[in-house]
Amino acid sequence: MKKLTGLTLLALMMIFFITACGSAEPEVVEVTRVVVETEEVEVTRIVETQIVRVAFPSSIDIDDVVALLAFEKMQDEGFAVAPTFYAQGELAAAAVASGQADFGMGSSTVWLSAILAGAEIKGVMEQAANGWSVMGLESIESCEDIGGMRTAIHSEGSVSTAMLRAYIGENCPGTEPNYLVIPGSENRAAALMAGEIDVTPAELIDSIRVQALQPGEFHRIANFATDLSGLRTSGYWVSQEFAQSNPEAMHTFIRNVLEVHRQVNEDPEWFIEQVPRFLELEDEDIALLPEIVDALLAIDSYPVNGGLSLESGQFTIDFFTDAGRLDAGLTAEQAYDLSYLDAVLAEIGEQ
Repeated sequence: MKKLTGLTLLALMMIFFITACGSAEPEVVEVTRVVVETEEVEVTRIVETQIVRVAFPSSIDIDDVVALLAFEKMQDEGFAVAPTFYAQGELAAAAVASGQADFGMGSSTVWLSAILAGAEIKGVMEQAANGWSVMGLESIESCEDIGGMRTAIHSEGSVSTAMLRAYIGENCPGTEPNYLVIPGSENRAAALMAGEIDVTPAELIDSIRVQALQPGEFHRIANFATDLSGLRTSGYWVSQEFAQSNPEAMHTFIRNVLEVHRQVNEDPEWFIEQVPRFLELEDEDIALLPEIVDALLAIDSYPVNGGLSLESGQFTIDFFTDAGRLDAGLTAEQAYDLSYLDAVLAEIGEQ
């Protein structure tokens, strides 16, 4: 469900870049006919089209579809959006840090680490809510019941493991699961259905698939969107130099993202229709799309007001620092700039 083929990636890049620019040059020739006295004269005027370079981390998933829809809207307003898909999040962050890209998106730990290392980058709004949950046997009724259970994690240092340990530490301190390592949420979901494990952190789509394929056997023991409500696991990030030099592009970008977020919340059926335009889906995933979108909206995955505050930003930094994913010393004021989001909300209003 989460991957685009190379052909689809190439087509997507051409849709965004060539359609908007008309050529590889960042300008458009506009021909206007005017009448001077009785003669018709052609006046040629060069209109510059601003290219906005966007760094995507690895293959896109359903949360990235919202960004792509917003970028389409930007094109309608005269911006040429040029996406680049990097092999991993760290490379996307490095592209923005080095000036090879203007915007990026993805995991907070990746971008916060880059900022801590000196990258001139700021987080400007949340990309999507935390969709992780703890899936387990239907017979597990409480956090304490996880003690001794075969509990699969991605790795000792993964974000999902940090969230699981924080959940246990907060809700049932002293509980000791029987941990084992199985990398990949999809692989752990398969192991759960095969009876090889009892509990695991799972991405939202995998948790829905497990429940759909084997109804009544498994359930969500915890939902990190609510149990760790202050945590912002993903975001939109921008080069400070680009943001300061291009306030109109910043304003247009954030406004369009918020407008798409609001449209998704108001008209989920519209969003369900859009997703297959960008993702190659198996028939079973297409059938699950309405349930997936309902689950996303239930956790406020696409916040209508941007979903970010300095308080939640600091909570996120502190959480990942305590979990050993970030070195100490970073503050929300260093990592985030909410002035662009605030300016857009002042224009379009909060909901």
